[in-house]
Amino acid sequence: MQEELCELQNLLYAESQHAILVILQGMDASGKDGAIRQVFGPVNPMGITVKPFKAPTAGELSHDFLWRIHKAAPAKGMIQVFNRSI
Repeated sequence: MQEELCELQNLLYAESQHAILVILQGMDASGKDGAIRQVFGPVNPMGITVKPFKAPTAGELSHDFLWRIHKAAPAKGMIQVFNRSI
C-alpha cells in the first residue's frame, strides 16, 4: 500500500487541484507520531507537512477558534497532517 500511496501523492501534486488533510488526535504518548512515521515515511517529504497543535497561545486565543487551523490548511497538491494533542 505504501507504493500506491507514493503514486497517489505524485498524481495529487501533478494535478494540483485538491489537497489532503489528515487529522490525528489523541493523548500524549498515544502513538500519533509513530503512526505518522509508519504511514507517511515512504512518501516524498516535499509533498507533506506535519503541523502539531498543542494548547493555544495567548495570541491564538485572541482570534476566533479556527484562525490557527486556516493558517495551516494544505495548499493544492499537498498533504497536511494535523497532530493534535488533547
